[in-house]
Amino acid sequence: MVFYTKKKLYSLINNYRKLYCITTDKCLDMISFCKSQGIAIDEIKMVTPGLRALCIPKSKIILLNEDLNAPAQNFHCAHEFIHLIAHSPTQSILTSNEAIPYPSHLEWQANEGAAELLMPMRDILAYLYHLREPLDFKNAFKVATELAEMYNVPYTVASKRIENLGFEFEQYSFGLTIEEIEVLSHTKQKEKYPDFENPFKFSWGTLGALSLFDGGAWEEESIF
Repeated sequence: MVFYTKKKLYSLINNYRKLYCITTDKCLDMISFCKSQGIAIDEIKMVTPGLRALCIPKSKIILLNEDLNAPAQNFHCAHEFIHLIAHSPTQSILTSNEAIPYPSHLEWQANEGAAELLMPMRDILAYLYHLREPLDFKNAFKVATELAEMYNVPYTVASKRIENLGFEFEQYSFGLTIEEIEVLSHTKQKEKYPDFENPFKFSWGTLGALSLFDGGAWEEESIF
């Protein structure tokens, strides 16, 4: 199995974006995209608590919880798609399920990869940089909500995406290009730069009401 760092994972996603001619000028409809690639998509009733989606790699099938709203389905479909392209040789069935334990590095890769696929770092950093007012706790909810609507993802996904790019944004704001930015996971940031303070580390959960199926587990394996 390949253990992707955040940088290598983003490189993988960008290569797929080029391969599939995915543009970043509009939000990506993952269900339509997957169907166009011969991946079967179906919505079913899932009785297992916390089960949001699952994929069956050998059959190229993604099953989505029919109770999820459209933004949540879009994100979890992307999550399962990352499992298909990055992890399918290692597993017979993979899920988006906070109740069933799976290797946390696989779930972190699927979440982080889905975020990069749906909300490209290049675009998010530029958006945050050009805000009329610098991002802080006073406008964080508004900004995350706007991004969630722009990219058709849950609020929790958008807010987590902003927070997870705090390290990269600091470099971007100092004039580094996307190619020059050091891309590191939270764990690697802490190891290499223990004094770094994330400017986007807010109490996101208190800034807006979160729905039951909004977002999902966003675990990060300590090896990254």
